[in-house]
Amino acid sequence: MIKIIQGDITQIGVDAVVNAANTSLLGGGGVDGAIHRLGGREILEDCMKIRARQGSCDVGEAVITTAGKLPAKYVIHTVGPFWQGGNNQEDKLLANAYTNSLKLAIENNVQTIAFPNISTGVYCFPKKRAAEIAIKTVGSYLKQQTIIKQVTFVCFDKENFDIYVSLISNSNDDYNLQRFVDAQAHNYADAFKEISRGRKRSHWMWYIFPQIAGLGFSEMSKKYAIQDLNEAKLYLSHEVLGKRLVEICESLLEIEGQTAYQIFGNPDDMKLNSCMTLFSISENTNSVFEKVLNKYFEGKKDSKTLKILQLIE
Repeated sequence: MIKIIQGDITQIGVDAVVNAANTSLLGGGGVDGAIHRLGGREILEDCMKIRARQGSCDVGEAVITTAGKLPAKYVIHTVGPFWQGGNNQEDKLLANAYTNSLKLAIENNVQTIAFPNISTGVYCFPKKRAAEIAIKTVGSYLKQQTIIKQVTFVCFDKENFDIYVSLISNSNDDYNLQRFVDAQAHNYADAFKEISRGRKRSHWMWYIFPQIAGLGFSEMSKKYAIQDLNEAKLYLSHEVLGKRLVEICESLLEIEGQTAYQIFGNPDDMKLNSCMTLFSISENTNSVFEKVLNKYFEGKKDSKTLKILQLIE
């Protein structure tokens, strides 16, 4: 699975974080400097041992060290190319940086890995072009192996985040998130007001609180069904859709003294349960979706959703 977030890669709790290093392996600015600074002396000591053994790290190659004080287990250091106009194998070298990082990850049984936006800072690689290479290279590699379960692209700036979300959303015709954006454009504000007032009154459930495919049989339910966990993750990563879902769930949590049935009626109260089940599974943290499940359903997840996702028999 591929996930996109905007944040600080030094704070990501995965098996391995990737460092956009320089050839010296001795630290530098940007992501490289932050990883060495927050990870501590252990990372530098490992890098110095590698230098003593093999010398510097060539562009497109990768090495692995401890993560020191970081929440990850390992740091994979890879050297991306400087942008020189595109005529000096920059595309190939950037793809190599991702591929060689993934190879090292598999050799060390890494199941979760986080990448920064390699070469798009002071190395000046065009951001969209770099994102296209990253997504294509990683996506192709993931299809050939079974060890790595999740790759997270951690975008430090909003521009990169928007580029990655757009490219991922449009990379598969099955994941047309624009259908939700178009539907919500008409009445998301009304839906939010209704929830804020404690009572759903109009018809918007399928595209405001979407559910996994297979639960509904109407044309509306099929059109707005989430195909799988990957699409659910993309939905949460979308800068409009994900934020709206969190926002309206937070509004739900502010309601006091009412049940899900009193707010939504039936069967929409059960649709809420299935939606929260889907997105609580899609999100790795103790999120707002878990809180809604706890408040309105005593923490119980929807069994039909779990069966479709093959999490229970």
